[in-house]
Amino acid sequence: MPPISKANLPYYKDLSERIEWEGGRPYWKAHIRLRGSLAGHFDGKYRRITCRLEGTTRLIYAHVLKWFMDTGELPSHYLDHIDHNGDNNAGTNIRECTQKENNRNRRSFSGSSSQYKGVSWDRNCWRSSIWDGKRNVTLGRFDCEESAARAYDSASRALHGEFSFTNFPEEHNAF
Repeated sequence: MPPISKANLPYYKDLSERIEWEGGRPYWKAHIRLRGSLAGHFDGKYRRITCRLEGTTRLIYAHVLKWFMDTGELPSHYLDHIDHNGDNNAGTNIRECTQKENNRNRRSFSGSSSQYKGVSWDRNCWRSSIWDGKRNVTLGRFDCEESAARAYDSASRALHGEFSFTNFPEEHNAF
């Protein structure tokens, strides 16, 4: 999702007066018919809220609205859902980031030869590789798919820090 246009600022201000948050989800607080009901709709990726102002309608991303309500300003860059759940807009789950940082925190692509991020089947073995910002670096070739994934995780944590999306996050959090 690209950076937010300042032209939508009046819509964010209007919604911030009519929305309250509970458990990272927006609820209407000042709507005659909808008071207390969940605001907006979840399209499978993000929750968006319809806002009508002076005859013009805009779809507003709930995570951007939450950021605006918490900080008083629109984000200057991209916003990232730490847990990858676009419907969890708790303030602790949203962070500002660059496009590169946001891409580092992506999940594995569907339809790839491996179930793990950074791993592919190549010449009768599993190959682990990672993007270092300039080029794709091969981390090694492995007989075991899981070993290749662990090699990716180690390199990802070293290169991408807090924006690293690892195959085995519970192992990193255990230390």
